[in-house]
Amino acid sequence: MHKGKNRSWTHWFEIPASNYDRAKRFYETIYQMDIETVEMGPYKIGHYSPQ
Repeated sequence: MHKGKNRSWTHWFEIPASNYDRAKRFYETIYQMDIETVEMGPYKIGHYSPQ
């Protein structure tokens, strides 16, 4: 990274799971973070926002 440059990156990952709650627990455990669940119609989406 160049000195004096402030860069902002956006990352988006989609990981399909047949058991959302199990996948959420798994990722919260291995990454030691809280994942917020957002429901959009019939879909549940896990969202993480760094603090």
